[in-house]
Amino acid sequence: MSSFTLRIARAVALSRPSSKSNVVLSKLFVLVASSLFAIAAFAQDNGTVQVSSEVFHDTLPSLRNAPPQPHNLKNRIEHDLPIPYVPPNQVDGAVQSQARRSSSAPTNISSVDGIGDSFSGFSVQSAPPDTVGAVGLTQYVQVVNSDLAVFDKSTKATVFGPVSTNTLWAGFGGGCQTNDDGDAVVVYDKAADRWVVSQFSVSTTPYLECVAVSQTSDATGAWNRYAFSYGNTDFNDYPKMGVWPDGYYTTFNIFHGNTFAGSKLCAYDRTAMLANGSATQQCFQLSTSYGGVLPADLDGSIAPPAGSPNYLVNYGSNSLNLWKFHVDWSTPANSTLTGPTNIAVAAFTAACNGGTCITQPGTSTKLDSLADRMMFRLAYRNFGTYESLVASQSVKVSTHSGVRWYEIRSPGSTPVVYQQSTYSPDTDFRWMGSVAMDGQGNMALGYSVSGTSTFPSVRYTGRLVTDPVSTMQAEDSIVAGAGSQTGSLHRWGDYSAMTVDPTDDCTFWYTNEYIQANGKFNWRTRIGSFKFPSCGAVPATHTIGGSISGLTGSVQLKLDGTGPTSTQTQAYSSNGNFTFSTALDAGSNWSVSVVTQPIGQTCTLTSNSGTNLSADVTTVAVACVTNTYTLTYTAGANGSITGTSPQTVNYGASGTTVTAVPATGYHFLQWSDVSTANPRTDANVMANVTVTATFAIDQFTLTYAAGANGSITGTSPQTVNYGTNGTTV
Repeated sequence: MSSFTLRIARAVALSRPSSKSNVVLSKLFVLVASSLFAIAAFAQDNGTVQVSSEVFHDTLPSLRNAPPQPHNLKNRIEHDLPIPYVPPNQVDGAVQSQARRSSSAPTNISSVDGIGDSFSGFSVQSAPPDTVGAVGLTQYVQVVNSDLAVFDKSTKATVFGPVSTNTLWAGFGGGCQTNDDGDAVVVYDKAADRWVVSQFSVSTTPYLECVAVSQTSDATGAWNRYAFSYGNTDFNDYPKMGVWPDGYYTTFNIFHGNTFAGSKLCAYDRTAMLANGSATQQCFQLSTSYGGVLPADLDGSIAPPAGSPNYLVNYGSNSLNLWKFHVDWSTPANSTLTGPTNIAVAAFTAACNGGTCITQPGTSTKLDSLADRMMFRLAYRNFGTYESLVASQSVKVSTHSGVRWYEIRSPGSTPVVYQQSTYSPDTDFRWMGSVAMDGQGNMALGYSVSGTSTFPSVRYTGRLVTDPVSTMQAEDSIVAGAGSQTGSLHRWGDYSAMTVDPTDDCTFWYTNEYIQANGKFNWRTRIGSFKFPSCGAVPATHTIGGSISGLTGSVQLKLDGTGPTSTQTQAYSSNGNFTFSTALDAGSNWSVSVVTQPIGQTCTLTSNSGTNLSADVTTVAVACVTNTYTLTYTAGANGSITGTSPQTVNYGASGTTVTAVPATGYHFLQWSDVSTANPRTDANVMANVTVTATFAIDQFTLTYAAGANGSITGTSPQTVNYGTNGTTV
């Protein structure tokens, strides 16, 4: 058994301000935790699935032409109040207190201000901004609590907004249109190239989650709009969303009046919502022992294994809890929520004991860590040979705080923490993190940083997949703050967002808040993009010669297709030649097969007297001279391979296709005598035959699942394209 203390308490001011105050607090939702909650390290009874239909759905023809909706609020502040119970302190068991500077570190491409103070006429009306964003094919969408803007991805210029987020529901009616209550989330559905934006409506009952799905990859165009109800009792606080093939999974912290009632885990019918059809939701209600649960959000082009459940995670005492949510839209009674599986991690204490302690220069005002929950997103990626989840939280490090990050592997079977550490290279406070992986498995972590001499700023770090496990490189800055948040305003966001560009699966996009001058209700946000230089790079080619050793080739001769009569394997000489000897019957059809490591280029077949046999062996001329063969891998960046042999080698329109691969797993090239009308009768054919080949290997790393010397254990077919003469990828 393990235990933890959950603190999820917020107050949302939702009425108009009085003339005597610029801060209005009209609704208070407080969880008071006075004891530890028990968490079993075995599967719990998660109850029966709750199924309900949408309240209403329709279509917004064009967001760019929609009338902006009023905010109906000013200087709203959200609070997350401390709980009276303080959990015992523990020494962090995974601190990384030093970070190395690497020449392969991610490079900051560019960053610009997002929605915030002095941005395009925008006026700050609430705090904190709850900064979140996502990147699509050509646009970046940012949402800050109750406002939305669309940016051009290539220039980072604003193409729409900022407008109140409920403009998405203009003309929709009900609370989704009239209330602009915030806690918004935006994600990009990469498989469908659609945007998904949600925010809650809690000023009036019933309590609603308002969800909009774009009809195209253009966020300023048409949207399918939905409202889902949680009744007059279940206040659906802190919604978080993840995209999965069978649904849009959303989690809530549910309150009944002033009492926390546990997390609710829901799935919306993605297929129906993409088609603008009637949609249902299926939910499981957890006990009050569990809160702050995150759903997995899919990254990359490889879908989870067929039928895979969505994975959901929160944290317990020195542990993570993982659930598996399988939804059955045809027969809801078959939907299941299993777990939690309790996964032990290195010891930690929540930053500020879950409350407020983050220092700033020149003020006694401390900032809220919001460390009582995991930070958005729980990013999922399928690498073909394994599944991975990455997430982060804010933890205590001595007298300050750092960002604890995790990589969980094998979530579908026996989940394990593959790597973890707390990034804290100095004594400044780091918190409000968000982490993701690119298509190579490189990782980026963004966060806020502040201290007694450091104004609240936005920074990031990262690691290559080849770096030592559980380490991050030295950090870089996205934007340096120039002021502190002062007065009685302690809140500093509910989340930030690190996402990966779907067009190259390499570029990270991160958004978070900062302050440019001392004050309150003057926050700004920043949007930055960066990538590892090695991701997506096209390296040069290299011809195998004397400088490269340890490579072998295997040559086979076949007579009349009856099988090999001679097989020789030997190291390549400096000129790339190897020789075999056999007796060939004059006038027989014959073939030569060469098994190589990738790749073979220009080739000639000659007898030992120097006669060029290419005139009679026309396939050789096509394969090796006219159209050098090309191989392309179906998945993975920079030539990484996710499949297994046999490999398919296509020699081009007039070439042959070889589908067989010997047990060694090498690529297989074959040249055959197709000129049976003009067989060789030269006596020299009876003697030695020399195969002369120039073999070139691109210098990028070819990642194989298993085996040595280029053996492959994935699935066919694979294709690797080196271009004409093998010089380009």
